[in-house]
Amino acid sequence: MQRPSLTPRPLTWREIVIREHRLAQLKRRVELARDNGKAATFCANALWYGHDGRDPGLRDEIARLVGPEARPDDPILGTSAALETVSTTLRALLSPCRGCDCARLIGLD
Repeated sequence: MQRPSLTPRPLTWREIVIREHRLAQLKRRVELARDNGKAATFCANALWYGHDGRDPGLRDEIARLVGPEARPDDPILGTSAALETVSTTLRALLSPCRGCDCARLIGLD
């Protein structure tokens, strides 16, 4: 007799996007925001966290779509696991910081 796993399996991007289609649109926006090298600088952290409090960041948009505060009624979208999967997936698509204050602080430039 096989015993059920004590740790839940990680959620996949596909499982989550099936439940919240706006995430596919957000992913496309992130892909289009990649550093093309034409601007003097690129700051992934400004995109992620927002620009000096003026514009919401991707992190805030993600939180509105998934996670405990976003969809507590949905057994998948309302979980911190969904939030982690979406955040990890989208953050990995961003180009690294270049020429911005962040890059200088951590010694990338």
